[in-house]
Amino acid sequence: MKITRLIQAGTVAASFFALSLSVVSVPAQAKGEDKFKPGRQKGLIVASKHVVNLQKCIDEQLSIKVKIPRKFQAFWQGNADAHIMVAFPSNDDSGQTSYSSWNLRELLADKLQSEDGDKREHPLFRLPCSTLASIPAGPYRLALVMTIPGGDPENLNDWFHGFQGLVATSRIKISEGEDESDKDGDGEVDGDLDHDGEIGDNESDSTGESNQDSSGDNPEEMGDASMDEDQSENQPMDDSNNPGMNG
Repeated sequence: MKITRLIQAGTVAASFFALSLSVVSVPAQAKGEDKFKPGRQKGLIVASKHVVNLQKCIDEQLSIKVKIPRKFQAFWQGNADAHIMVAFPSNDDSGQTSYSSWNLRELLADKLQSEDGDKREHPLFRLPCSTLASIPAGPYRLALVMTIPGGDPENLNDWFHGFQGLVATSRIKISEGEDESDKDGDGEVDGDLDHDGEIGDNESDSTGESNQDSSGDNPEEMGDASMDEDQSENQPMDDSNNPGMNG
């Protein structure tokens, strides 16, 4: 990776996590005023589970899907591209994080052209236990990022309307054993009501502590991603037909 790309990736890492932290402790009464914060769209990144216990993972699969409603006018009119970004677990010593990203317009081209392309939850990954065990354990952060057409999601200069280009985030934890955030073992963070893998300020975990909330609304330039539209059936997709998660 070139030096300039390393700088860009480091900038994305700092900005991405700073933006995530910026939506943590918003008082309930400020919710209405805060709805345009980056990364606060709900239900656009859909995972079958958000905590994977490798000790109990035998015949299961982790599926990840994405939805881009028609109300994201900039995307559907060709004025912006949409990307899914994955931030891998950070190095404990250096704090460095690696990224992978995929252009959804290219990845889902044939499916997006269908009449119900904006209503479907499109499969991106279907990863079996063997694949999950082969990648580093730890928290993986996923982000739906809008860029200018042909833009690089790892370059903040290419984000559509700046930080507003960060549309939605989600967190998936791969654990080598039982994880304290999922004491009942159902594959979800205890107390996570909106299933984004984190505890928001309007949610509470089993200890009553509050963590991060990375969902919500975004400005009108991006469109209002209302999630009350009908969902169509999805065809299964295994990991052999999907982009790899190894960074």
